Amino acid sequence: MCSPPPWPAFRPEWILYRDDDVLVVHKPVGVSSQRCDVADDLPSRLEAYLRAQGGELPSLGVHQHLDPDTSGLMLYSISPEARRELGRASAAREVDEQYVAVVGDGRVRDGLLEDHLASSRDGKMAVVQPGKKGAQLARTQLRVLERRGDRALVCLRVETGRTHQIRAQLAHRGAAVAGDALYGGAPAPRLMLHATRLELRHPRSGRPLKIEHAPPPEFRRYLDEVDAFPRGEELARVLSRAAERRYALGLSREGAAPTTAFRWVNREADGAPGLVLEIFGDYVVVHLYSEPAAAALDELLGLLEGAGWAGAYVKRHPKKASGLSEAERAALAPAEPAFGVPAPAPLVVYEAGVPFEVTLGGALGVGLFVDQRLSRLRVREAAKGRRMLNLFAHTCSFSSSAALGGASETLSVDASSAALDRGRENFRRAGLELEGHRFLKEDAFVYLGRLARRGERFDLVVVDPPTYSTTRAKRWKSGEGWVDLARACFEICAPDALVLATTNDTRLSVARFRRHLHEGARRASREIAQMKDLAPPRDLPTSVGQEPSPKSVWIRLGG
Repeated sequence: MCSPPPWPAFRPEWILYRDDDVLVVHKPVGVSSQRCDVADDLPSRLEAYLRAQGGELPSLGVHQHLDPDTSGLMLYSISPEARRELGRASAAREVDEQYVAVVGDGRVRDGLLEDHLASSRDGKMAVVQPGKKGAQLARTQLRVLERRGDRALVCLRVETGRTHQIRAQLAHRGAAVAGDALYGGAPAPRLMLHATRLELRHPRSGRPLKIEHAPPPEFRRYLDEVDAFPRGEELARVLSRAAERRYALGLSREGAAPTTAFRWVNREADGAPGLVLEIFGDYVVVHLYSEPAAAALDELLGLLEGAGWAGAYVKRHPKKASGLSEAERAALAPAEPAFGVPAPAPLVVYEAGVPFEVTLGGALGVGLFVDQRLSRLRVREAAKGRRMLNLFAHTCSFSSSAALGGASETLSVDASSAALDRGRENFRRAGLELEGHRFLKEDAFVYLGRLARRGERFDLVVVDPPTYSTTRAKRWKSGEGWVDLARACFEICAPDALVLATTNDTRLSVARFRRHLHEGARRASREIAQMKDLAPPRDLPTSVGQEPSPKSVWIRLGG
């Protein structure tokens, strides 16, 4: 089998200017401009690239701050003299920074934006009255470059360097940057903000230095309201941008505790409506949720094959999967790859070094939901000494995670004996003994009542039901159905128990989901001591105007 293609860390073409003192590079979307704990930041990537080139590694001085979802020019000093001088020039606002943005209000006008900004409790910067505690003056020059209906392309020159300055000032005027979920921007494939020009005096020679970088093509597509599924070069750029955002995951494939299963492209949030790409080892699984995405399949497969992946499996997801015949289901998810060599069945993949078995062909699911990776980690970290119940256990990935975390006992309940068999194999793959860990083929809805009547109690419960389910005993539908399900779960919880409730129901808002869980606790006469929404992993970005999927809530019950 071939090796997986190298994951992009830093591209040589990102270096836009370099001499002995100054380095200017392009920062892609989704990458931190400052150093962070996971080494998935631009300085770390840049240093890794320079180290690979050989020679003495320069000392990088960071003289700007761009939000992770802002792209464009980043200025670094690479000599001690330049660091001192650029530090002074940046503090004195002698470095001219200009941005371009697409805003969702075509009525904006040229002029000076002058406000006082202060941080607010919701993590945003707010326009406040002068004199308020923490208020700082923010000045931005705005010039309209182009209008298209209710959208406008604007140029912004910042005269002060406040946190979220451009985003907060534009939002205050009803013209939030498109794609800005925090400040109420219109839906867009990304935050439509780009650092396009830097002007400064060279820190050694004093000569004028100007570097420009045009906004990426998606700005033009969005401004012109081109909403079609990306094709040609734009599709290749979508794959590239999505890979850049997941650098740490791509890098971890070769680490000591590897993660070899994650999501590469997540629909609209990555600029590809109706398309999901998932990585499993050296293979790509292509999930198609729309006709435009399906129409681009041959082109997409050509790009994947050309990149060197061992193979790709295609899965076409109908709007309604219930009622399909076995032959119809087989046609939706062929057993053979669309190109390349067949994957082993099962194929072993890893999450932070923990093995799981998957089967890539022949069904819409593969046996592991990569969108629950962080939830599995949380369960593992919380499981020590706890008695754990895993409802709708599927292949028992939560159970093996709990067992690895030191759970005293696990009980996995699912209606599929084949899924439970795969669960036992996941335990064995992880080096776990099966003693003390039960696997029960039962209807979870019915079995909950049986557990309650027997007086069994659990310290950790994971409940991850399907959106719809019909069994001989019960017809289940997410939404209001969560009230009774939550009640039944809480009734078999020990004092101070932990509960992970999760749903993929796109119709169910986070607020309603939480209300149903609270009502279930009320009916069970249980007190919720803490309820926390779990953020999705980084490879599942959420589109502006949409809620995360899955929605996962971590609950701690009272004594």
